[in-house]
Amino acid sequence: MLIATVFLFWYIPKGFIPSEDNSRINVRTEGIQGISFDEMVRKQKQIADIIQQDPNVDDFMSSAGSRGAQGSNTGFLFIRLKPVNQRVPYSKKRWLFGLFAAGKPTEDEVITVLRGKTAKITGMRVYLQNPPSITVGGQQTKALYQLTLQGPDTNELYQKATELMQKMLTLPELLDVNSDLQIKNPQLNVEIDREKAKELGVSATKAENVLYSAYSFRQISTIYAPTNEYQVILELEPQFGQDPNNLSLLYVHSDNGQMVPLNTIAKISQNVGPLVVNHTGQLPSVTISF
Repeated sequence: MLIATVFLFWYIPKGFIPSEDNSRINVRTEGIQGISFDEMVRKQKQIADIIQQDPNVDDFMSSAGSRGAQGSNTGFLFIRLKPVNQRVPYSKKRWLFGLFAAGKPTEDEVITVLRGKTAKITGMRVYLQNPPSITVGGQQTKALYQLTLQGPDTNELYQKATELMQKMLTLPELLDVNSDLQIKNPQLNVEIDREKAKELGVSATKAENVLYSAYSFRQISTIYAPTNEYQVILELEPQFGQDPNNLSLLYVHSDNGQMVPLNTIAKISQNVGPLVVNHTGQLPSVTISF
């Protein structure tokens, strides 16, 4: 018994918080920086189709285009698995101790299978995790373990965080290495020539309102029906929001009643910038999870 106890103590899996089978899987998705909402939804549906076809999935909930600290190129899914006694084995192989589970796949095995299937979707990263029964500090990330780097100098912080992540990616013991550093988001800059705009009777506020009406979701009215009310949203046709050159088609109403093309009073340029600037304890930070 003493020898068996020593052997089993060495053999059984160990961890800080042991992995449990609660029939729940958290999935976080991340598209390329600058991905459109429509493309994000299309990719998210591809992932949902893969999950829906798995025989051990009971039901799930999917959401794309998260806002706030997560960024608009992220999404998430909550999966609920069938009870263990109702799960279908992925293969006919049995392990030596498989008699106790009758070959039913565990939650971690389901994650391994889904990870392989969702990895085939191009332009989208999928992170699946078995949520721990006890959460100890930290923040919500795409993987179970995390570390955070802080520093007042963002250039040095982003450089060192990128170097650390690249080294972690080379370690075979780590899986799903990722970070919340997103600083290469394509962006369009509209710089108004205030002197020229003033000569033509156009204020910066009017130019901003034109852009807001064209590319945002501006509510201009409300239709009241007997049993409901409907918001009237002003926006462009989708094809006009796909090419930056279409900004030249926008006109601003000047004070003297003339329509002034936007590109005559503004300089339009493209570059990349941060999608999200994260802070921890009032200092810029980068969190790497794995």
